[in-house]
Amino acid sequence: AWVTVSQSCEIEDLLRDLAQKLFSEIRRKVPEGLESMHSDKLKMIIKELLERRRYLVVFDDMWHMHEWEAVKYALPKNNCGSRIMITTRKSDLAFISSSIESKGKVYNLQPLKEDEARELFCRKTFQAISGVLATKDKHRIDEWSMICRCLGSEIQVNSKLDNLKTVLCLSFNDLPYYLKYCFLYLSMFPEDYQIQRMRLIRLWIAEGFIEAKDGKTVEDVAEDYLKELLNRNLLQVAERTSDGRVKTLRIHDLLREIIILKSKDQNFATIVKEQNVVSPEKLRRLALHGTLPNPNGQQQRSVSQLRSLLMFGVSEILSLGKLFPGGFKLLGVLDYQDSPLKKFPVAVNDLYHLTYLSLKNTQI
Repeated sequence: AWVTVSQSCEIEDLLRDLAQKLFSEIRRKVPEGLESMHSDKLKMIIKELLERRRYLVVFDDMWHMHEWEAVKYALPKNNCGSRIMITTRKSDLAFISSSIESKGKVYNLQPLKEDEARELFCRKTFQAISGVLATKDKHRIDEWSMICRCLGSEIQVNSKLDNLKTVLCLSFNDLPYYLKYCFLYLSMFPEDYQIQRMRLIRLWIAEGFIEAKDGKTVEDVAEDYLKELLNRNLLQVAERTSDGRVKTLRIHDLLREIIILKSKDQNFATIVKEQNVVSPEKLRRLALHGTLPNPNGQQQRSVSQLRSLLMFGVSEILSLGKLFPGGFKLLGVLDYQDSPLKKFPVAVNDLYHLTYLSLKNTQI
């Protein structure tokens, strides 16, 4: 039997679905009153049905450990060569459920070989994206360039890709509240950027995303948050140190597009790639990618609420006073890392709320 586990699954619904599929597989009539049976009765029926049979049950996309705890007692160990398979996005759930049960094994899905990946893309994935491409004029190079640059906006508005968006959003929506801000923060980093682990942890702490816990430093708690995002496969390890510790991380392009949309919807952060970009009325966090905003433009009136400023690939540096003439007295995070800064920014002396300043790899 193949049972798909929904994100907001009720245990009795899960057991009822399993029972119905088992009766269907063995071509027996479903007992009367199954729809109103409580969980203990459902477990008993399933166990009696499978007691002397060799069975394979697949629980697809399981989200929570309590779901497995509830259904495992309905599945008898009958020494008939039966097997139970669980698919999950969460590494910790896979390891815990397999270690609790005897002879359990965890299989980590490995990337396809290049030729196999290309075949799958052409055969399956292109069917979805072709719906987007089919609407474009083949003679308009600018439209195809836009697709190349802005797949994220196409995901937002094109119904052909709604399923893809929904699947990715499920993983975000399942995050506990304390991880959502940490994950949204990744939207500020450029595409394909390798994020240094300690830089990310220090930024999270400076932003106030990390809650202190008894017996742990905030750094330890931040490490736990990072491990949880890795366990949920929302982050990927890009590079490790010689002793196996995580050194740098990256986020998949499609997931990044999703959190950029989420970040924009919640006015969590603003990314500037062009000088005259139109920004929200109140900027809270600002990431500059490769360019500086026009100091005479709209930013003048919108940075009074600015809390964080990060710069990536900026080739020239203006003083903060010239960059934001309207003032930025609430700034708490200022990250100049890897920028061509030659003099210490004197405006920092007036930033009384500043808790994080990075001048790493500058020319100071």
